[in-house]
Amino acid sequence: MSKIRKNIKCLINQWIELYNRDIKKLKSSNLPLFDATKIVNEIILNMEKVSGNNGKIIKEKVSDLIHKNGGFKILKQISDVLSGKKESFLPLNFTPTMSTCMKYAPITSVNIERSFSTYKMILTEKRTNMTPQNM
Repeated sequence: MSKIRKNIKCLINQWIELYNRDIKKLKSSNLPLFDATKIVNEIILNMEKVSGNNGKIIKEKVSDLIHKNGGFKILKQISDVLSGKKESFLPLNFTPTMSTCMKYAPITSVNIERSFSTYKMILTEKRTNMTPQNM
């Protein structure tokens, strides 16, 4: 029994390590949209490979998550067009110029949060009160 537990623990650790690596990749700056959507798709495919009752639960949660996040579907379409994938098309109301601007669009909020932190340091009370009288 302890050998089975060791094997299960090793398997779980490998999965966690893979997902942590992929999440770190998604958090990196200047990740092209194509690479980011590819990472997410690989994670989804790996999660769907889990068998048994846990696999069923995971598949339902992943399906629900993708359904709730319609924006990912749009980003995936744009990514397919940018990568030259055959039979791909732009979402409605997207021009080719708009799609090329999305080449490095972040699919996580990490880069957005970073920019908020940066701008927060620029717009401090001390910096906004720099008037000739305060100087």
